[in-house]
Amino acid sequence: MDVAVNSLVTIISSVISFREDLLLASNVKSWITDHNFTEIINLSFSFSKCCNVLLSDSTEDSEIFFDRFRTIYPYDYFLKRNTNEYEQECNGYLLLGSYDDEIMEFVRKIPSLLWNTEILIIVDNDISIDSNILDNSIYGIASVNIISMSDLDWDGIEMRLFLIMAEKLNFTWTIRKPEGNYTYGKRFNETYWIGGIIQMLIDQKRLLVYPSSSPFHPKVDIAFASIWVTLDQNRFVTLSIPWYDVYLHFLVPRPHRTSSFWALKKPFSKKIWCLLLSALLLHSLYTYVRSWIDSKFPKRYRNFLITFIDLIGYLLSSSVPRTVVPNRVQILLWQTVGWLIIAAYCSSLAARLSTWEYESRIDTFKQFIEANLSWGKSGQPPPFNDYFDLSNYRLMRESLGHFYASFAIQPRLLKPINKMILWLKETGIVIWHLRDVIRRRGNYNFREVFVERDRYDGSVQVLGLMPLGAGFSFLLVGFFIASLLLLIQLRID
Repeated sequence: MDVAVNSLVTIISSVISFREDLLLASNVKSWITDHNFTEIINLSFSFSKCCNVLLSDSTEDSEIFFDRFRTIYPYDYFLKRNTNEYEQECNGYLLLGSYDDEIMEFVRKIPSLLWNTEILIIVDNDISIDSNILDNSIYGIASVNIISMSDLDWDGIEMRLFLIMAEKLNFTWTIRKPEGNYTYGKRFNETYWIGGIIQMLIDQKRLLVYPSSSPFHPKVDIAFASIWVTLDQNRFVTLSIPWYDVYLHFLVPRPHRTSSFWALKKPFSKKIWCLLLSALLLHSLYTYVRSWIDSKFPKRYRNFLITFIDLIGYLLSSSVPRTVVPNRVQILLWQTVGWLIIAAYCSSLAARLSTWEYESRIDTFKQFIEANLSWGKSGQPPPFNDYFDLSNYRLMRESLGHFYASFAIQPRLLKPINKMILWLKETGIVIWHLRDVIRRRGNYNFREVFVERDRYDGSVQVLGLMPLGAGFSFLLVGFFIASLLLLIQLRID
């Protein structure tokens, strides 16, 4: 009996202690205000009638968030410490933690990630831009909202411009989340637009009732999130004058280093090689015919094969013939041309063999298609790390498209907003904020796509067998033919 009483006292003490902690936590301010936290809960769990709450650690902020959640969320919830105890019928998940690994462990064990699954992740810490939490592929088609301490600062190019407008035009503002599964929405027909921030500008009188049963009439006056001036969007909403031009480019694979078996032919183009071969054949034919017509011409040239081989030797300066009067000028000019060709070939060959060779760049749409690359939603998406490690990609020079970025606004705000945009553009404030945000927020790896890696970098490569393969092959063929002729000659003798 005494043991049971002691256990009961211990349990009661623990409950009182936990309640005191919650009361103490409710009086402490956290980095999310009460109003914002209420909006986050209402928008994140708009359909779920029950929620699984998972705490990875018992920090002060986590207890504050959990206490607020209890007072805001009107339905049942289940507090979990072990991810193996999920309530299968609950489609809502509130994940509270301070470290990426712990939260990712929770996410991986969620039994289903369907369209009706709603997940709210609150990270009581900063998260980096390459955190696995931001990998959208791991959430399937579930609705996911991620809140972290990194989100405390309103930042971004358009956000900075909007804050200047709010200050100069003297108005207060509240950020609203786009409705539906679309960011901008899409045109259903000529008179109706579905979802996104465009519909929120069109439907101002639509009544929304949140789970707390407190109806209100939301009104969206300004929308911005890289809204382009397109024909469809311009038909349904009023767009301001463009604040910036947007050029779209493909990120394409960088050219890889190559080593060709036929590297010895690269100093000259195909046209030059064809021209040399044609000149050699024509000169051989001319010499062969003349030897039959002119009696003073050397008789040995009446054999076309001997004539062809001799002219190759004269061209390469590997042999100097005893010229007679009829063909002296001819052979002299032929050898002079050979000296010039050999000098050009050797200098170009030395430069090419001592530096790295690369594949052809992809800079035009024709080259893009010939490379058999895919784009859009077709094909396998790149690995998540490739979005941040762009060392294998470069920017294709030819632009995919040219658009104008603007603000979508209510008609009554068109004149003051256009005036502000003109002022911001004329004074250079737009360009300044653009460069400032890119400098602070842009990952250093993103700048690598502008750097070309297939140019001469001053290094010299060590020659291998592959570039000289054709030369050694010709040498072996020559040895084989010479040996074969020697054997035939010995057998005849």
